[in-house]
Amino acid sequence: MTPGSVYKLLASLVVPRPIAWVVSQSTTGHLNAAPFSFFNMLASDPPVVGLGFGMHSTGADKDTYTNIIETEEFTVHIVTEETAEAMNITAVEAPHHVNEIELAGLTLAGGVAVKTPRILESPAALECRLLQTIQPGRTSKIILGEVVYAHVLTSAFSDLEKLNMDVHAIHQIGRMQGGLGGGYTRTRDTFDIPRPVWKERS
Repeated sequence: MTPGSVYKLLASLVVPRPIAWVVSQSTTGHLNAAPFSFFNMLASDPPVVGLGFGMHSTGADKDTYTNIIETEEFTVHIVTEETAEAMNITAVEAPHHVNEIELAGLTLAGGVAVKTPRILESPAALECRLLQTIQPGRTSKIILGEVVYAHVLTSAFSDLEKLNMDVHAIHQIGRMQGGLGGGYTRTRDTFDIPRPVWKERS
């Protein structure tokens, strides 16, 4: 199978995938925003998230990857139904000098533990520092980032003291396919299955 065929197959099988809306900046302060659905939480102690990168159509590294390598930090945002259109605008493969954040009309606020700003329109943002890079193949790269600070709307919690979240409160979306523009899913239709407890036979 060709790499393109493998991508199409896996991107339609490994679903639903959360979307990381990543803000990064270069050493000269140029800001970049882009969505990535090759993304997940990988550890909690320390808290670690992973991002998977392909290459630009030109064969060059993605601006987000280059910026993270240069500054060793980035901010991940949760994408919702309300921010989906703005997220899609930032997915454009624009020239390096284009500020996708301005293009999408987004509002920024300063970071607490990192210099990279965050998008105020997102209900949750994770400030991250570069932990490790992995290159499993010629055109694929993986970044692991340690979450050093989290911003979450208080309205997203059913019990703030216990940090219990109402997963339906912020209308997160995910990805069900790869490719351009298609295959998003809502996350409101959930169900519970009680987990069994093992009992030794007498």
